[in-house]
Amino acid sequence: MPNSLHPAPASSRVVTLLTAALLLSGCGGGDNPADDMGSETMATGETMGDGDGNTGDGDTGDGDTGDGDGDGDPACGDPGCTCDGDTCNAGLACVDGTCQETNCGDGEVQGNEECEDGNEIDGDGCDNDCTFTRVARVEAGQHHTCALIDGGAIVCWGRGEYGQLGYGNPNRVGDDELPSDVGPVPLALSVVELELGSQHSCAILEDGGLRCWGLNGRGQLGNGTTNNIGDDESIENLAPVSVPPVIEVKAGRRHTCARVGNGELRCWGANDHGQLGYGNTMDMVPVLEMLLPGESVSVGGVTSRLAIGIWHSCVNFVDGGVRCWGLNDSGQLGYGNLDNIGDDELPDSVGLVQIIPPALPANTEVVSVSLGGNHGCALLGGGELMCWGANDLGQLGYGDLNNVGDDDLPSSRVPVDIGGPAVEVVCGTNHTCARRDDNEVLCWGDNSVGQLGLGNTENIGDDELPVVAGPVQLGGVAIQLSAGSNHTCALTSEAEVRCWGQNNYSQLGLGSSVTVGDNETPSEVNPVSVF
Repeated sequence: MPNSLHPAPASSRVVTLLTAALLLSGCGGGDNPADDMGSETMATGETMGDGDGNTGDGDTGDGDTGDGDGDGDPACGDPGCTCDGDTCNAGLACVDGTCQETNCGDGEVQGNEECEDGNEIDGDGCDNDCTFTRVARVEAGQHHTCALIDGGAIVCWGRGEYGQLGYGNPNRVGDDELPSDVGPVPLALSVVELELGSQHSCAILEDGGLRCWGLNGRGQLGNGTTNNIGDDESIENLAPVSVPPVIEVKAGRRHTCARVGNGELRCWGANDHGQLGYGNTMDMVPVLEMLLPGESVSVGGVTSRLAIGIWHSCVNFVDGGVRCWGLNDSGQLGYGNLDNIGDDELPDSVGLVQIIPPALPANTEVVSVSLGGNHGCALLGGGELMCWGANDLGQLGYGDLNNVGDDDLPSSRVPVDIGGPAVEVVCGTNHTCARRDDNEVLCWGDNSVGQLGLGNTENIGDDELPVVAGPVQLGGVAIQLSAGSNHTCALTSEAEVRCWGQNNYSQLGLGSSVTVGDNETPSEVNPVSVF
């Protein structure tokens, strides 16, 4: 797809930032002020007055009492010094030939400033210290996407009809405007961690409190009601969910779980298949009545990580083990059967999922687990990937269409071949992507709307291994991934957000509803304009 489908924003602020970057790159040539001052000190530290009248050897026979260059200037780098060809000290800029103090927010790029937008507002592309705003993470939900910004602001786009974007209205963002046109979601405190479910969003704020907004028909927001939040009211002063301070939160289609400070797990929302883990199938509404101190899910150990799929849940333990519960119609729990867990028994009533294949050391640990629609994958300590559950579209990456975990164990398979060790794995509804230790990204499974980013719609993993398809052409070096229902996003080392796949709700944030990745690669379109 040509770039003309997704034109770059032409706002005056963007032009200012680009101009600022060019001005900065042209000033000083990257010289180190400390190095310049060191050489000057050596020159002026020599014996004075040798009477030969020569200049530049450190004497003062020419009457020069300044910086040693024979021009009579005071030591360059100080306020007021002449800076023709010299470098000013940190915090100063060469303005009209003299070193002067810089003022961030004055609209002029000076000194060590990276950018200048004429204000002192954080998170708007140029922060209040005149450094460029950077994206810290990108998170994808079913049909919406959000970026977490350094400093704790978030910007969201895509489907908004239930308030899941957090802007106080049901409007879509990204169809005929860019995310940068809308700005940050209004929250009173900075966001520490962000998580998107199918049609709701949750954030851990700097006070340790958890706030959730969006669709709430099954109580997944945890506020004791089934009323949607964020569709016609501000979430700026949203009350926190009544749980202890939260260190991790994950969201599924209609349920939410949080890991609290002592490693215990609390879950609420839809519970059709026992995905909450309380030994029944009752929805947990209101949460205030259920989540009293001590009312944690019986998982059988201290948790270190949490993962949630559409209708199932898993935890990592500090010793590297994994336990799962909820819907198991495709073997997605990994126990070698199709029995749901958590509907009439507690999660700790069953053993750990057997993930480590015999060819690997018995003490190999599971670093993390990612869950999709009805499948999941584990990242092992050596960078190996093991996947199980539904495989009707090749989402497990084994080169066949056989489910794993329904009548066999995940450990019965060999690791997925992606051509090298993995450092990250993410699962969409029916597709999977992994980032290798060389930061190349490989994707496999369902590719009906280009969610694999390969420039076609051919599934991968159904009759070939992921390594055969090769890496996604991102247009940058990936440092973090997130998978939505049928779209995928990557954060690059340049702090750019690149998204591809289904775009029917403008979840790609490109100012259109045009799919990306079906006949072009992500590198052929612009990154998301977040600021």
